[in-house]
Parts: sequence; C-alpha cells; structure tokens
Amino acid sequence: MKKVIIFAILSFIFTTGFGQRYLLYDNVENEWAKRNTNYGPNKKHYFYPYLKAGQTIGASADSLPAKYWGSGSFGIGIRYKNKLTSWWSHGLDLSYNYQTYSIAQNNEKMLIDNIQYEKEKLNLHQIFGNYYWRFRMGRAGNYLGKFFDVGGYGAWNIGKNHVIKADEGIVNAKKQKTKFKNVDYLEDIEYGIIARIGFPRVAFYGQYRLSTLLKDMPDNSDKLPNIVVGIELSLNR
Repeated sequence: MKKVIIFAILSFIFTTGFGQRYLLYDNVENEWAKRNTNYGPNKKHYFYPYLKAGQTIGASADSLPAKYWGSGSFGIGIRYKNKLTSWWSHGLDLSYNYQTYSIAQNNEKMLIDNIQYEKEKLNLHQIFGNYYWRFRMGRAGNYLGKFFDVGGYGAWNIGKNHVIKADEGIVNAKKQKTKFKNVDYLEDIEYGIIARIGFPRVAFYGQYRLSTLLKDMPDNSDKLPNIVVGIELSLNR
C-alpha cells in the first residue's frame, strides 16, 4: 500500500513538473515566434491609427484677419512605417482632417464683402496625406520609442464651406446661419511641409502651408495663418 501511495505521489510530481516545463517551453516558443516576425512597432512594417488636434497660428492680412481662438484642426488617420535601418524609417499616412479659420469682424475685413457679421468662418474638410522620414532617437524594444519626423504633406479639400452667422436685420428670427457649400473661391489642393517629435504614445507636430487658399486674390490679400501646431495620440497597442 505504501508503495502505491509513493508511486502515486512521484507520478503526480513528475507529470506536474513536466507539464509546467512543457507549458513554459510552449509560451517561450510562441513568444519567440511573435518576436521574429517582420510586423511590429519597431519591426520592418507597422500600421497604427492616430488622432490629432492642432491650433492655427501665424500672421494674417489686414483684409483677411484671422482669430486664433476658434481657428484650428482635428483629424483621425492611419500611418504606415517602413523600417530601413535600426535608426532610420520612412512611411506614409492618410487621414481625414477638419480645418477651420475664424475671421475677425472689423472695418478692414474684405472676405468677399466688407459686411460685419456676428461670426464668419472658412471650414475645410480634407483628405490629408503625408510622406515622412523618421529618425529614431535612442534605443528601444519593440515599441515606437522616441523619434523625429520630417516630410511633406498634401491635402484635397473635398468640402469648402463659408459659414456666416448674423444676429441683426433678420426678419422674424433672432439669428441666421448661412452656409455656402463648395465655394469656388477656395482652392481644391493644399500642400506644405511637416515635422514631428514623438514618444511611444504622444507626438507633437508643426506644419507649414506653402500653398494659397483663396483663388484670384492679390498676394497680400490671401494671407491666412499658414502654421498649425498640435498634438497626436497614437492608438497602437
């Protein structure tokens, strides 16, 4: 009877230990397989979604005065990164971007007319693309790490709206909102340069518009702020 009990105890210890060793080996093997693919934050190929929000800054013409409060952008997109060396990558991203310019109302304002309204805005709905070079800063494991990006961008203005809100001279109403959709005095294409400094989850960016926004306007009149600075939130795991 004692032998049976001892044998049962030894069998239990052996099978339990073997099972644990097998499970450990299996986990290590699976982890090794995962780490030896070409896909990941610090691998050959990687895609990740992101959100961004920016503030418009820079000078504007007297005839097209922009208000910084209420002028900015918001976007959501997906970015592709292709690793070339341990410190150097390049890639593309594609996003939807909403850009708005709030126009100050004063005696010098001349956007289509010189009438002063309660509020006036130019709203752009954009398909936004960016090609960039990425330079990694420091060492890191399989995550994005610290980096610096520089590149160029282009945007297709799929929606070009001029929005006016008035609160005076309105018959049978307190306020009136008028939206002119897809106006022909705003350009279809925008382009410029962009730079980012990033961390595993967050990046700070600045973009500089090289193109003009309004058609058939003197050079000194088409001066809306052409700089956007903002923050990006990476939605990678």
